[in-house]
Amino acid sequence: MERFIWTPTEPPRCFPRGYKVIRSNLENGRERRYFKHETPRKWILNFETRHSTMQEIVAFHRARRGSFEPFLWETPWEPKELVVVRFDEDQLDVETQWNERHDNVTGAFTVTLVEVL
Repeated sequence: MERFIWTPTEPPRCFPRGYKVIRSNLENGRERRYFKHETPRKWILNFETRHSTMQEIVAFHRARRGSFEPFLWETPWEPKELVVVRFDEDQLDVETQWNERHDNVTGAFTVTLVEVL
């Protein structure tokens, strides 16, 4: 299984696991609950990188066919955890801009990863 090796510019926003519970109101006023499944964790990664690195991430996304194929990702905080994830989006919205201070092209974009349960 392929591995996502790029580190985001800032710490990822993490959304913890949750639960899908179906609630039904009965005629007698009582409530019935059904547990459907656990919802996966989600991470939002922000990148501000050189154009070449941005192109590598875009190529990795394209090779996974967007959200279709899962891959491995190691969390950047301690303790490190290797997680099977997939991209949440089928298209990456990449913004390229000229950085005059360093005379090179940089890219800014966000990637959302979803845990595969």
